Amino acid sequence: MPDYSRLESMRWLKQIPRPITPEIERFCNRVSGKPLFFAFWNGGQKSWLQEMELARLSFVYVLQASAELFEPDQHNFAPAVLLATERSESVNPRWMARAGDEIWARIRSGHMPNVAPLLEDEHAFFDLMLPREQTGGVAFRMWVEPVSARHLPGFCVPENRVLPALKHGGTWSLIPAALYGVQPD
Repeated sequence: MPDYSRLESMRWLKQIPRPITPEIERFCNRVSGKPLFFAFWNGGQKSWLQEMELARLSFVYVLQASAELFEPDQHNFAPAVLLATERSESVNPRWMARAGDEIWARIRSGHMPNVAPLLEDEHAFFDLMLPREQTGGVAFRMWVEPVSARHLPGFCVPENRVLPALKHGGTWSLIPAALYGVQPD
């Protein structure tokens, strides 16, 4: 499992609202010149700052991704199928890893016949809620999102397939790796 201790020790990511310090604003200005980055944040700097202030820290599971996202390389950009839940347990990366592994096993074993064909089509683009009766009673959202390895811990999908994200409204935004090192005043 990747070491999320640095991320978990950053109290400012856990508290809501978060302080948007001059250092956080400088970080936003630094990354705002990279349009690819904002494809993940649904907007520009102002919407990102609002999300940074109000979004809940959560974790998502990489159900499936292009093979190149599993290799450490800063230049990969490929689609990934992400899995997330509104459950409060999703703030724990170990819980999210277990839940994601269980759902992945159910899909592979044929217990989710409506989902398996979507994962077999490499060009499929979807965003759906998985039926609770097929996921052990927990509501999970599954969607395809383009992901840049530059924004992943270690520049690739970690072995446990769990990534930190900010949940705002009904969406989750991956936290770029550069943000892990930011410490507000």
